[in-house]
Amino acid sequence: MKRENEDSMLTDSAAERNFIRSDLVKKLKLKSIRKETLYIYSFGIKIPQRIVYDVVDVRIQSLENPRNSLQFEALVTDTITGSQINFADKVTRSSLEKRGIRLADRESVPDVQILAGGEIFWVLQPQRIEKINKHLFLTQTLFGYTVQGVTRSPREGESHSVLRVAAMPEVRGQLPEACSCGLEERLKSFFQLESLGIYDSGVSDNREETELMMQRFEGGLELLKGRCFADLLWKSEFDTRLLGSNFAVALKRLESLIPKLEKNKWLHQYYDSVLKEQLDLGVIEPCNLNDQNQNSYYMPHRPVVKEGSETTKVRIVFDASSKQGNF
Repeated sequence: MKRENEDSMLTDSAAERNFIRSDLVKKLKLKSIRKETLYIYSFGIKIPQRIVYDVVDVRIQSLENPRNSLQFEALVTDTITGSQINFADKVTRSSLEKRGIRLADRESVPDVQILAGGEIFWVLQPQRIEKINKHLFLTQTLFGYTVQGVTRSPREGESHSVLRVAAMPEVRGQLPEACSCGLEERLKSFFQLESLGIYDSGVSDNREETELMMQRFEGGLELLKGRCFADLLWKSEFDTRLLGSNFAVALKRLESLIPKLEKNKWLHQYYDSVLKEQLDLGVIEPCNLNDQNQNSYYMPHRPVVKEGSETTKVRIVFDASSKQGNF
């Protein structure tokens, strides 16, 4: 049985997920299609809260034009925002109605039931923008006209805001259940997951060496006629002819990439065809394992997939900035 309901939706490009209130889910009798775990960092909180959400399939459509509809997945939550959402005042509405413009917002539905996040934000917003005054803008969205911007409160000094939270997906087997470390350490650990198996322990993280390098840098600074000149920090004991080949790092990256390609047959075949084409064009050349010249440099590579692209869906990106330790 098809169930419908008239509701208000809040759009936020900074939100990383779409959300829908649990009371609306019950009313529409939407069934959970899976569960998703997020670590929620709210403002001023260092230790995240681990929350398991139900995920439901939602379809929304315009009240003015039912042909304008959108289907997406949303996480079920009890509350989206406790803040009061202000609507355009009567003067603004009356002025727009004289131009034949009827706003999609309904004051009869003040509570926000759905939060549209970044993944569908630009599908909804905006098709046309028009400045009304210094603080307000008229935007034509997929579901009709809305007024966006700062609305002045009838009481002086009163302001309205919506609290934003950042959500981090759970990385199973890598993110600990109980975390006592600081936010900076957690983020550093999280981003290092991208380098599992390819992190080069030879890279120096010595504080004394860093301080010595800063002393050399500051000692080489010179001010002449209002300009600042700095010496290049050459390693005097290092033979500049022996450049780092980066072969070990490139090999580790390749060993990490192959299992990912083998899990996706289409991507594997497409990636292989692009490499062969670049080989025929002379963009790349075969690697001779028996001749690792120190004056050669080996670049790691990886695929970047853009499913929405009508032309090049897969690009091969070469990492020319990767390096071995102490080079």
